[in-house]
Amino acid sequence: MKKKIALLATLTLASNMAFAASFSIDSNSVGLNSVNTGYSPSASSYTQNTDPATVTPATSVQCGSGGVHADNSYMRRFDLDGDHGVTGSINIDSVDIGIESAVAGAGGMQPVTINLYSIPNADALLFANLTSIGTLSTNVADAVTVIQNFVVTGAINGSTDDLVVELFTPDGSGSGHSFFFGANNAGQIAPTFIAAAACGIAEPTDTAAIGFPDAQIVMTVNASTNAQVIPPATPVPSLTWLGLALMVLTLGFFGRRFVK
Repeated sequence: MKKKIALLATLTLASNMAFAASFSIDSNSVGLNSVNTGYSPSASSYTQNTDPATVTPATSVQCGSGGVHADNSYMRRFDLDGDHGVTGSINIDSVDIGIESAVAGAGGMQPVTINLYSIPNADALLFANLTSIGTLSTNVADAVTVIQNFVVTGAINGSTDDLVVELFTPDGSGSGHSFFFGANNAGQIAPTFIAAAACGIAEPTDTAAIGFPDAQIVMTVNASTNAQVIPPATPVPSLTWLGLALMVLTLGFFGRRFVK
């Protein structure tokens, strides 16, 4: 019995050592050229990227081992009223997110989740301060340097709350999944955040603060306004010439009776 326990302990230790997670770029992308995807945001879209169309290889970051990822959350916080002039309610219709590389361990597909949250304007970016307003669990196909649209919906008031968008990739170590979000270093008006408990960061943290300032996730939020619905006016009956003539005759008839 003691030998079995010792063997199990040894196997567990070996497994943990085999997946000693750390932050890294995609080593397979080093030296590759940037790709302009031709993407163009619409007039009702919001982005923090100076260049929302280009994916630059080897600028992304993930927490994992050997390119295989642990649980990772990649996030942006949108100051809707301060940065984008949204002073009322909007509906989020979808989110476009860059992918540097997605390589599934088998089957050519791997799971991801897109979460939309609201957070009061003045609150710190902590998971406890987030309120879910929409979520999408889906699979992404193997891809390189693309921008993918995710249809995830939610409503938010930009006057009182900021919008937080999270791309979550669940632990792929058991399946051999590798995923690096699409990024570039062209500039951004607000930070890109990452959270990965396996690498010692349980709360959203600026990628620049962990040594990856170029990991500026390419992300665009597509939205529409909550337009006020004004009910149609009740039509006022119009008078025809015949109706007007009858009204005049009637008034004249009763008027003469009262005079008498």
